Order: sequence, then C-alpha cells, then structure tokens
Amino acid sequence: MAALAPPKLTDLRSKLNQYLSTNVAYVADPIAWWHEHHALYPQLSWMALDFLTIPDMYFIVHFLMFCH
Repeated sequence: MAALAPPKLTDLRSKLNQYLSTNVAYVADPIAWWHEHHALYPQLSWMALDFLTIPDMYFIVHFLMFCH
C-alpha cells in the first residue's frame, strides 16, 4: 500500500521549504493552526503538535513545591 509507505526525504524537504518560504503571520492558537494545515504539512504538523503539547514545567514545579 502506497499510503503506508514512509514519505521520501525529497518530499519532506520540499514541504519544509514550502512552509519556511511562507510569510510569517501572527497566530493566536498555533495548535488549531497546525490542525487546520495538517493536510498541507502532514509530517510537520505531527512534529509541531508533539512539541506544542508538551506540558509546561512551571505548573509541575509549582505543584511539587507548593501543593505538598
């Protein structure tokens, strides 16, 4: 099945170059933006969502220091 085949490196570079050549714009909700653009940048959107959804360590540290 071609759909299950990993993307070619040249395809990934092409999509990355396409993304990097777009104009910079303010985005209020980057998670929503990546969900909306998943079809255009599938691999980049997965990476971005993985990064953007890492829990903020401030809240974990605050909980450990002040809630015990």
